[in-house]
Amino acid sequence: MAGDFYGIPDAPIINPSFPDRVDDGARQRFKNAYNTLAVTPNEGKYKEQLDKLLKLLADDTKNAGKPGKCLHSNREWDEATGGWWPFGVPYRYGQMMKLAEKNYDHFQPQAKTAYVVGHELAIEKALEAGT
Repeated sequence: MAGDFYGIPDAPIINPSFPDRVDDGARQRFKNAYNTLAVTPNEGKYKEQLDKLLKLLADDTKNAGKPGKCLHSNREWDEATGGWWPFGVPYRYGQMMKLAEKNYDHFQPQAKTAYVVGHELAIEKALEAGT
């Protein structure tokens, strides 16, 4: 779920020009994307956005599968991350739509490769912690 809202739209983990291989910068791009979640301060506009996202998520969880209940729209999710949709038309994308538009790592076939880059880093961290 975090990959829908946290990341760096213009710096995908997997280079879209070479989707079948991991280039030298992939590990650093993964760390940078991860840090948009892990290091973002839980205050000010970031806390406001997180609170909005958590409320939308709680609403959707509560209403999932209930007849006559709608889940939140992309517009609502995007507005929660800073988007502006006057008259129902996106004028300024928020973080959610910026990522969706360019998120090669999340929605494309190379998602598994991006996952492997992150998983390798997680294994290394776990090994460091265990020694």
